[in-house]
Amino acid sequence: MKLVNVRMLGYGRLDFHRRVVRGGLREQAGVVRDEARRLLGARSGGGRQYKRKNRKRKASAAGEYPAKVSGLLRRSVRARLGKRGALYATAGPDLNRAYYAQWLFQGTEHIDPRGPVMEDALENRRSEVERGLADALIMALQVRK
Repeated sequence: MKLVNVRMLGYGRLDFHRRVVRGGLREQAGVVRDEARRLLGARSGGGRQYKRKNRKRKASAAGEYPAKVSGLLRRSVRARLGKRGALYATAGPDLNRAYYAQWLFQGTEHIDPRGPVMEDALENRRSEVERGLADALIMALQVRK
């Protein structure tokens, strides 16, 4: 672990407001969540065709994002802050609601893995997220004389 020691002449105290940072983390995790939900919104994929409830459907192929059938996987994508006192946020599917999400994204013996939705969502919004987190950190620091 690297430590940074900065001495500022003329200033006696540097205050850090955790609530401001947690608010920025919450907001930026929501940005990634919304992008992942947008990516998961495709109606049909490029995989095999099948019938479900007398309707023709097309499954997603390996490497594509999962095709939308009921929308449960899309709605299960959540953004959460770390436990009290921790400064981190996560975004991803709630495995209690959409238990099959892990099977889709990691694959199984019979299912090839689908596209990395969360990684692509973060990559698509990386500059916006970095800018938002930097703004939150700047707002959280207050220099006092």
